[in-house]
Amino acid sequence: MAELLSDDQVNEALGALAGWRQDGSALTRTVELASFAEAIAVVNRVAEIAENDNHHPDID
Repeated sequence: MAELLSDDQVNEALGALAGWRQDGSALTRTVELASFAEAIAVVNRVAEIAENDNHHPDID
């Protein structure tokens, strides 16, 4: 299993990632899409990547 990043490493990485923030031990991003169909397409793409990496994010 991968090691967690230090707070300094997280802060440095987040500086280059627009829209992402740290929420406790989680990294979060909120996006608004133009349509329900577009949102489902994004969720399906995230699910494909997550399954390949055996990492299953919380998507609300």
